[in-house]
Amino acid sequence: MENYSEELSYCSTCWQKSRKYLYCHHCEITPTFSSWTSGSDEIDQLIQENQLKPKYDDHNCWRWIDYTELDNIEYLSEGGYGTVYKAVWNHMPEEIKKNYLNDSKMIAMKKLNNSQNLVKDFTNEVNQDPITNEYTIIMQYCNEGDLKNIIKRKDKPLSWRVRLLMLSNITYALKNIHENGYIHCDIHPGNTLKNEYYTYLSDLGLCKPANYEEKSNEIYGIIPYMAPEVLRGKPFTPASDIYSLGMFMWELTSRKAPFDNRSHDAHLILDICKGIRPEIVKGTPEIYVNLMKSCWQNDLSKRPTCEEIYDLISEWYIHNENTEIYKIFKKADEEMENNIELEISTQHPEAYYISRPLNKHINTANLLSRDIREEDLAIEWPDSNSVNINEINDELETNNSNLK
Repeated sequence: MENYSEELSYCSTCWQKSRKYLYCHHCEITPTFSSWTSGSDEIDQLIQENQLKPKYDDHNCWRWIDYTELDNIEYLSEGGYGTVYKAVWNHMPEEIKKNYLNDSKMIAMKKLNNSQNLVKDFTNEVNQDPITNEYTIIMQYCNEGDLKNIIKRKDKPLSWRVRLLMLSNITYALKNIHENGYIHCDIHPGNTLKNEYYTYLSDLGLCKPANYEEKSNEIYGIIPYMAPEVLRGKPFTPASDIYSLGMFMWELTSRKAPFDNRSHDAHLILDICKGIRPEIVKGTPEIYVNLMKSCWQNDLSKRPTCEEIYDLISEWYIHNENTEIYKIFKKADEEMENNIELEISTQHPEAYYISRPLNKHINTANLLSRDIREEDLAIEWPDSNSVNINEINDELETNNSNLK
């Protein structure tokens, strides 16, 4: 989300003052506005304003894509707020195609449920289903799919180096989101996408239904990934994203979803608010466990920032084979490979891993116990679980100094 120079100069073609970076918006951008329309004045204006902003390159511009430009539309999956497809974009512009890792015209489409009246919650390319009138976001197609399915494939080895790289990619994306004043609100492996080289955090801004209204008090999400304060009716914050990231970290160790063996109901909400967390998987490196626990503490003020997490994960990842950190994770690879705890388990029929409205379960939890209220939930973690990010940094420095 860089800011590029707004310095103006005279265009050599039209001799009007324009941004001198990359292109003249008088000659190359504004004349195209009359050649397309989304059918919505608000959306047209949103896209046009984005196209007129200075950019590093053309492929970062938003644009309207007519549904007739898409072929071979194929269903992939469905989530709480929309349905995902893949398709071929026949007239993909060269400036976009050249930024793909290959010559494929394959793209991913997310159709947003109940988005007929949606105005401004868009990123990247946009189009509209001509039958349902629901809006669709066009994104880069990631051929390896989401991490939810990658993690579950226990027949495929998942080294700690790969896990750390994926986690580093995700925390870097979340760090940028937080630094720009946003909150993701719906972090879980199903909202991450992977290609051959990189893992992406997806669905920014889609944590609520597309027709969400601010005055609505409905809470949406997946219970195991939701911070206890959110389950008590408090607003989402960057710290609640960090809690979700902690659950994501646990899933990378267990290769199964948290609390998959029980019903996702009011009783689980109560337990989460009381401090119940998934059991630590045998063989998980202690430095990783400490960081994970610091993320899912009940007291949100004690959770680390995403920048702190990213710095640590990146530090662990770059260590070469002669360092103590490398040996720690290499040993964990060997131990966890033979861990019988990682055998395939049966998911409870009432365990739900797509975002859904939760007020009914939260209200039931209130009726079951007053423990759900904040004043009754001043629970402190036992000393063994209370972890400070500075302690993890100190441990890392100690391990490094032992090598000198």
